[in-house]
Amino acid sequence: MTTGRAGEGFGRCRYGAHALWTLRGDLSGSQARRFAERAGLFFRSESAALLVDLRGAGLIDSIGASLLRGLREGHPGFRVIGRPAGWTDLPLAVRQVLGALRAAPDIETALTGVAAPAPPDRGEKRSSPRIPVQIPVEVLCAGRIAPASLRDISRGGLHLALLPEGWLGEARKSGAATTLGILGLDADPLAREITARYGTGPAMAIPVRALPGGVLGARFTGSPTPV
Repeated sequence: MTTGRAGEGFGRCRYGAHALWTLRGDLSGSQARRFAERAGLFFRSESAALLVDLRGAGLIDSIGASLLRGLREGHPGFRVIGRPAGWTDLPLAVRQVLGALRAAPDIETALTGVAAPAPPDRGEKRSSPRIPVQIPVEVLCAGRIAPASLRDISRGGLHLALLPEGWLGEARKSGAATTLGILGLDADPLAREITARYGTGPAMAIPVRALPGGVLGARFTGSPTPV
């Protein structure tokens, strides 16, 4: 889930060994220097990789671009995602520096190096890696709703934990088709990005297997990719 300190100018969340910072304002002048200082502190205290999503950024000036380049050159675990919405309005010199950073197009690609699901192949069981994500969600089935915890997600589906014992069986007794509506995925940047293709509202999924420890695997409707 995204968090951030007041006045910090970016949100933070974590995916295993990767930290994600999502810029929400300008990266220029003193703001850019403060950001670079925080990133430097991060690398002095953390062994994780740091991903910085530029898609929500406002103005990036030459100072901000230069500091991003310095972080990329100084730390192998530093990588940027996307381009600012006002890309075409940025000075050419700034665009050239940012372009040389070779930004990943989205969060999933930055985390896994997989830009898109591979073409269907009978010998390929998985084309979209599972990524660990822990956020609270709600699960809707046959008019019943229950709290749960997202355990991981991929383009094919997700795993849910902490569903109330026996809840799914009770929901199935209604006679309705067992399709789940997952609410709350938009609270996490990666989950929101992966499920954006389904539009607004709950992401719909079909249960496919129960795992030890009360974990439920579900496949997104319309997705042939294994969970």
